[in-house]
Amino acid sequence: MGIFDFFKKIFEEEKVGEIKSEKVAFSDIKDWIEKKGKENEIKEKEIFSLIDKKINVFIDELKEKINVLKGIDVESKKAEDKFKSITNEGRKKYLEAIEIFIGNLEKLEKDNLEKFIEDVNKIFLKFNKSSHMSYERATILIGKEMENIKENVRVFSKDMIKIFDENRNIVDFSVMLSLVKIKLNKIGEIEYELKKVNDSNINLIEKINKKEEENKRI
Repeated sequence: MGIFDFFKKIFEEEKVGEIKSEKVAFSDIKDWIEKKGKENEIKEKEIFSLIDKKINVFIDELKEKINVLKGIDVESKKAEDKFKSITNEGRKKYLEAIEIFIGNLEKLEKDNLEKFIEDVNKIFLKFNKSSHMSYERATILIGKEMENIKENVRVFSKDMIKIFDENRNIVDFSVMLSLVKIKLNKIGEIEYELKKVNDSNINLIEKINKKEEENKRI
């Protein structure tokens, strides 16, 4: 399963994963949301710290393999010129795609795990789409070096999937908190409208009573 398949699995499910239930008085719900939200943020920061280390190691290893790929003398290989040309063009395009891939990973914002997973998914999808054809062309004469880079990317994607999968409950809980906040906001809006209606009714009753008193005096 690719990293984008994993992401699709997470966000296409209608139900949030199993979360331990807690009984909370309605009057305490706002304090409970704030408390649990802060606890979840701390957990997310710990995960982001781990992810940062994984990304840094991955990029360092990838850059080493990129330098090896750049240093290969395709022209010295025993092959027809047309194959050399195709390989060189494929390598050039692939290197451009992987440089963009690295840049996008380095620019990832790490403040919300759900959004982060979505962004990682987009980065992998974009890289796979932009590099597929150039990878096939480059492997005509430099298959081993290209495969080394591909394997590095594959291992990194598996690491990300493992981290996301192991911490799925944190994403689920964050989604649940967001849903509760939305429900509370709707309740607040309804209460506000009811208060307006109630105030309007009280005002109307006062006017009616006043009018009746006037009529009695008349």
